[in-house]
Amino acid sequence: MAAITAASTNAAVADENDAATVTARDCEARHRFGTGDWYSPDGSTCVLANYFPNEDPALSFAVELWRAENPDQFQNYLNRAAQQGSRNSGSSGKQNQTTRSATNTAAASTNFPSADVVCTYRHGFGAGDWYSPDGRTCALVNYFPGENPAFGVAIELWRTEDPNQYQSYLNRIPAPATPNRYKAVVASGQRTCGLRVNGTINCWGGYSYQRIEPPEGTYTTIATGDYHFCALATDQTIACWGSNQQGQSNPPGGTFTTIATKRSHSCGIRTDGTVACWGDYYFGQSTPPDGTFTALATGYNHSCGIRTDDTIACWGDDWDGQLSALEGTYTAIATASDYLCAIATDQTIACWGDNQYGQTDSPDGTFTTIAAGSQHSCALRTDQTIACWGNLQHRAKHFPYGTFTAITAGLCALATDQTITCWGDNDYGGPIDVPKGTYTSVTSGGSYSCGLRTNQTITCWGGNWLEQATIPDRQFTAVDWTSDAGLSASPYWCGLHTDQSISCWGHRNEYPSGTYTSVSSGHRFGCGIRADQTIGCWGDNDHGQTNAPSGTFVSVAAGRTKACGIRTDQTIACWGSEEAAPQGTFIAVDVDFGHSCGIRTDQTITCWGDNSFGQLDAPDDTFTAVLAGTFFDAMIGDDYYSCGLRTNGIVACWGSLSYEGQFGDPSKAYSSIAIGSYHKCARRLDLTLTCWGRNEFGQSDAPEGTYVDVAASDVQTCVLAFNKSLSCWWNAYLDGPIASEDIAHIPDVPYLSIAAGESHTCGLRTDQTIDCWGTYPSSNEFGQLDVPDGTYTAVAAAGEYSCGLGTDQNITCWGNNEYGQTDTPKGTFSVITAGVYHSCGLATDQAIACWGSNEHDQTDAPEGAFWYIAAGYNHTCGMRTDQTITCWGNNNIGQSDAPEGTFENLVVAGNTSCALRIDDVFLCWGYDLAYRWDNFS
Repeated sequence: MAAITAASTNAAVADENDAATVTARDCEARHRFGTGDWYSPDGSTCVLANYFPNEDPALSFAVELWRAENPDQFQNYLNRAAQQGSRNSGSSGKQNQTTRSATNTAAASTNFPSADVVCTYRHGFGAGDWYSPDGRTCALVNYFPGENPAFGVAIELWRTEDPNQYQSYLNRIPAPATPNRYKAVVASGQRTCGLRVNGTINCWGGYSYQRIEPPEGTYTTIATGDYHFCALATDQTIACWGSNQQGQSNPPGGTFTTIATKRSHSCGIRTDGTVACWGDYYFGQSTPPDGTFTALATGYNHSCGIRTDDTIACWGDDWDGQLSALEGTYTAIATASDYLCAIATDQTIACWGDNQYGQTDSPDGTFTTIAAGSQHSCALRTDQTIACWGNLQHRAKHFPYGTFTAITAGLCALATDQTITCWGDNDYGGPIDVPKGTYTSVTSGGSYSCGLRTNQTITCWGGNWLEQATIPDRQFTAVDWTSDAGLSASPYWCGLHTDQSISCWGHRNEYPSGTYTSVSSGHRFGCGIRADQTIGCWGDNDHGQTNAPSGTFVSVAAGRTKACGIRTDQTIACWGSEEAAPQGTFIAVDVDFGHSCGIRTDQTITCWGDNSFGQLDAPDDTFTAVLAGTFFDAMIGDDYYSCGLRTNGIVACWGSLSYEGQFGDPSKAYSSIAIGSYHKCARRLDLTLTCWGRNEFGQSDAPEGTYVDVAASDVQTCVLAFNKSLSCWWNAYLDGPIASEDIAHIPDVPYLSIAAGESHTCGLRTDQTIDCWGTYPSSNEFGQLDVPDGTYTAVAAAGEYSCGLGTDQNITCWGNNEYGQTDTPKGTFSVITAGVYHSCGLATDQAIACWGSNEHDQTDAPEGAFWYIAAGYNHTCGMRTDQTITCWGNNNIGQSDAPEGTFENLVVAGNTSCALRIDDVFLCWGYDLAYRWDNFS
C-alpha cells in the first residue's frame, strides 16, 4: 500500500491525538524513521507514504474512500483476513517470530527467515513493524495506530480480488499527498530534475534565470542539455523548458519515442522513426537527414544517430571530423563535445573526432555501456569492470575494482550490489563521498552527482552552491524569493508548506519552526505571519529587519533591509532600515530594495521611500494589486520601478528601466505597432501616436496629431497622416556611405498605407501603385525596392523583401528569396502579411496559406476560417471568424501563446502579439514592448 502508518517500537511514546496540529516533522520525530515520507491528512494522524516503493502515492486516500463508501465490503475482507491470520498462526515453521507490542500482533504467516529482519533491511526503516502476508511481500502493521492488525491483509485481499474497483478509487484521487518518490533523475551541472513515480517532474537548483518551473502533465522520460531540459510525455509529445536563446526549448509537434539534448539544440525520434531537431542550426546540427533511426546522440554543434540498419549517420559541425562516422554496424552511441564513441555489434568500441586529449583512443575488448564526457569517456566491459580513457586527472586514473551495472562520465558507477562508487576530483565538497545505501541509478552533473535509491528517493552529493544537490521533498502552497543584490547565483527562497511550516534555501537555510499562514522572502531574511496572526522574522538583522513589532497582522512583505505589514486594523507598520510608513488604512503592501507601495482601502496606490527614478509616482486610478520591483543588470544598470493591476484588469507601471520611457503606456490599446532598432512607436485606438525607447536622435518624440499608419525600419520611422502625406525621421546614426538619391528618395505623393522592412520602406499610393525606398546603398541588394508593375490594394514588407496584394487579389513578392519567402502561392487573397523570412496570406475562402522559412513551423498555418492575420519576426497570429485568436511559429518567449477570449483587434510586431479583448482589456504576450518579458495584463 502507498500510505501506511507504523507505530514503531523505536518511536517515542505518544498518542496521535495529543497534538492539536501534527506536522510532517512531528511525525518524523515521533517515529524516528521514514524521513520525508510522513504527512498528516487531518492534522492529528501520522501517515507514512509509499507502503511499497512502486505504489501509487494516492493509495492511502483510495483505501479511505473505499472503506468509507463500502463499510460492509470492507468488514467482510477484514473478517476474512482475521480468519486467515488465525489459520496461519497455527501453521508450524512459518510464523513470524518478530516481537511486537500487544497491538502489533503478526497478521499473517511468512516464508521469510524473519519478515521483520528482511523487510527492515529491504526498506531501511520500521524495525519491529514489518510482517509478510504472503511470504514474499513486506507489509507494515497498523496502517493507522490503533487499526485492526488484519487491516493490511484485508486491503491486499480487496485489491487483488477486485483490481478494477481498486483502480477506480485510485483514479479519483487528484494528486499524491507527498510526491517525493522518483523513478529517474538527471543532472545538468547547475540544475537537477527528477521524474516522480506519478509521472510529474520536480526540479531544483540552478541560477535564478534557469529556475523555470517544469511543465505540468505526466511524463515517461526526461533528458538534460547544458541549460535546458526536455521530457517525453505519456501521450508521446515533447515538452522542453529552461534556456531558449536558440529555440532549443521549442520542440515541434507530433509524437516521439526518443529525445536527446545538448548545449543549444535537441533532437527526437518520431514514432515513424524519422528524426526532428530544434534549436541552434548554425552548423546544421538541427537539420537531420532523411531515413529512420533507433538511437540518437547530440554534441555541442553536431548530432548523430543509429539508423534502422544499424549504421551511423552524423550531421552538423565537422571541424574535428565528427561527421566522419566509421563504417560498420553499431548498437549504442555517445557524444559530449566534439568527438563520438560507439559500441559496434561485435561489442568493440570505435571513436572518432577531436583527439586532443586521447579521447578517441578507445581500449581493446568488448563492452556493453558507454558514457562520454567533454574530454574523456568511460565504459563497462562485458565482464562488468570499468575502463576510461582521454583527459583524466591523476586521481581519476585509478578505477575502482569490482563489477558494475551502470556508469557516468562524471566518474561514478553503480555496482552490482547496488552501491555507488565515485572516484577522481573531490574539489567541490566531496563528489566521491557517496552516501551509504542501495541505489538503482546514478547521474553526474560535473561538480555533483545524484543517485536514485532503491526506496525511490533521491540523494545528491558534491557541489551545492546553487542548491542543485538539495532535493525539495514536500509540497508548498506559496513560494517567494529575492535575488541577492543582482548576484543571480545567490537568491534566497522561502516556501510555505501544506502543513503550514516554512522552509528556506539558497543563500542561507535558516527558517523558523511553528505554523504560518503566509511567508515573504527579503534580502537574506524572511518574515511570515503565524497562525495566531503575529509576525515572526529570521535571518540577517543588521538593520533590525527581523525585529517585528508586536500585534496581529493580515499580510507582510520583506524587502532589502526592511519589512512592512498590514495590521488587523488595516494600518501599516514598517521595521528595519526604515520605520516610516504612511498614515491611513490599506489592503495590500509590497516592499523592495529602496521603496515600498501600498493599496489603500479606496484602492488608490501610495508609494514611499527612494524616488530617484520616479518609482513612487503612481498614477491616479484604482488598483487591485501592487508590485515594488528592482531589475538588476550589471551591463546597463539597475532599474527601480513599480507596477499595479488596475481594477479594469490592465497593468500600469512607472519608474525606470534601461531607457527613458521604456514602459510606454500599456493602459492605452494599440491598433498598430512599429519596432525600430532601439525604440518603438504605436498608434492608439484614438489614432494618436506614442513612442518610447532610446531618444538620442529624437526618434521617440512622437509627433502630435492623428495618423493613419506608422512603420519603422532599422534607421527610419515614417507616419502617414489623414491627408495622405508622409513624414519620416531617422532612428539612428548612419554608419557608412549614404544611400544614393534613386534609393533614398521618397516621392512627394499621397499614400494609403505604409510598411517597413529591415532597411527599406514601401508605400501604397492612392493610384494603387507601390513605391519603395531605402536608407543604405545595400537597401536594394536583393531588389526589394524594384516593385513589379501593376496595381495593388495592400503592401507588406519585412527583412529584405516586399509583397503586394494586387487588385486582381493575387499576391506578388520581390526581393530576397533565400527561404522561398517570395515564392507566392496561387489563388486569390484578401490580406497579406510578411515576417522576416516567411509570408502568409488570407485567402478569399478565409483559409490561410504561408510560405518561406519553416524553421519555427511558422508556415504550418492552422486550419479553419479567419478574418485577419498578422506576422511577427518568425510567428503569425490570426483572428478566427468567432473572434478567438490562434498563433503559430516561434514561441521562444511566448509570442504564440494566445490568450483565451474573444477580441476586437489584433496587432503583431517583432516577437510581440497584442489584442483588444471585447471587455476593453488590451492584452500582450511574448516580448514585452516595454523591454520586459511580462504581459501587460
